Amino acid sequence: MEQLITDYLGLLVDGFFNTQKRVFWGYLAAAFFVAVIFYCVSTKSTLRQSFSLVFSRDIWFSVSARADYKMLLINRAIMMGIVPRLITKLAIATILFEAMHLWFDGRTILWPAAPAWIIAACFTFSLFLLDDIAKYLVHRALHRWPLLWHFHKVHHSAETLTPLTVYRTHPVEGVIFALRSVFVQAVMVTIFIYFFGDRATLATLLGANAILFVFNVTGSNLRHSHVRISYGRVLEHVFISPAQHQIHHSINYRHHDTNFGAVLAVWDWIGGSLYCPQKGEQVRFGVGDGKVPNHDLKTLYLDPCVDAAGSFFSEFVRGISIMKTVLVIKRRAVTTLAAFVALGAIVAVAMPAYAGEKSVELNVYSHRQPFLINPFINAYTEETGTKVNIVFASKGLAQRLQAEGERSPADIILTVDIARLNVYADKNLLAPVQSKILAANIPSHLRDPKNRWFALSKRARIIVAAKRARDAVFVKNYEDLSDTRWKDRLC
Repeated sequence: MEQLITDYLGLLVDGFFNTQKRVFWGYLAAAFFVAVIFYCVSTKSTLRQSFSLVFSRDIWFSVSARADYKMLLINRAIMMGIVPRLITKLAIATILFEAMHLWFDGRTILWPAAPAWIIAACFTFSLFLLDDIAKYLVHRALHRWPLLWHFHKVHHSAETLTPLTVYRTHPVEGVIFALRSVFVQAVMVTIFIYFFGDRATLATLLGANAILFVFNVTGSNLRHSHVRISYGRVLEHVFISPAQHQIHHSINYRHHDTNFGAVLAVWDWIGGSLYCPQKGEQVRFGVGDGKVPNHDLKTLYLDPCVDAAGSFFSEFVRGISIMKTVLVIKRRAVTTLAAFVALGAIVAVAMPAYAGEKSVELNVYSHRQPFLINPFINAYTEETGTKVNIVFASKGLAQRLQAEGERSPADIILTVDIARLNVYADKNLLAPVQSKILAANIPSHLRDPKNRWFALSKRARIIVAAKRARDAVFVKNYEDLSDTRWKDRLC
């Protein structure tokens, strides 16, 4: 028992003294230094005020942060029992190494004259690239697959972010990422050892991958913080900034399923999930599922298992239903084929006579509640004879449309504000429409330059002024509020 406690305490502190871990004390110190300097420069705060902002009690001792610390302690104990029982990097590398001898009919050492430092640089960079894209793909899968999301949303339930929020993960997600790391390292080590021999060594700084060392020492831990540092739009197409990862944790609908990358943003750029922070954009952290946030251990550990089991059972029942349907189809295949041939012949003869009477249906995905749009939908149906099918949801329609792809039945998207329009446009889910009627009735400033969307209504946002504000007459529109005369006078 004494040895077990000693091993646990050693594992607990290892992350803070191991340069291969992100929360190594040196990386944390560098992040705090960057944060303090950032606040001093950006907010003109004193050194003392900047320290207060970085180490705010409202953040570090919030209910959410305390849950992070509890999960760090518990997960270390759980993973100490699980990790030794997972498949090892050596086992996978050995199997792959032997398999490559069969695939390539022997072994040939490539580029034997190359200096060892070049091979080491290639190995280090290749391992970094494969590791980073694997993190992106696994992270994206955790969001896109409902079964996995039930576990990953534990991490996203954090309402305040600190560098230790990285430990706010369900053990199931911990196992997934542990296996990812094992496979990535095993594959890359095997390939380089097979083709380049013992020259395949890792370029390191203080024992850590040189590339990741630079990334960590320049403030990577600020991704899980309230220090909003942006690299600028150009660099944020290459590297994930702290502000971008904070956007990833946002409850704002526009920010959902964006910025999955760990170090490089190019994968998000290629995958269509890149989002660059906008100036003045407000961010709140959490899941945003409409439920009251709860940070107790039951919610963090047991509820995801129950939800995942329910999701798995639903998919299992659906799969059984599909299998039964397939069996029925097989038994009736011959009869059905014959019936279709006969029906086809009848339709071919009858279609010309009834072509003008063909019914038309219109499928609408709507964010607007049905009772608000039913009156003009009914009027449209009465006038044209077109049946309108409406799918209503307050959120999630963009993700549904993206998942359906070309198979989507949707003809029209009806949103409630410009923000959601931009979500569809940014994800390239809208097709341009060439309509003389729309062009004649909707002014150019109320439609997309590429004719992908058209505004049907406007919302009035009223500016209210105090009676004593005699200079309020100078406010004609929202742009006028940017005048310096209104500094410290707006609320």
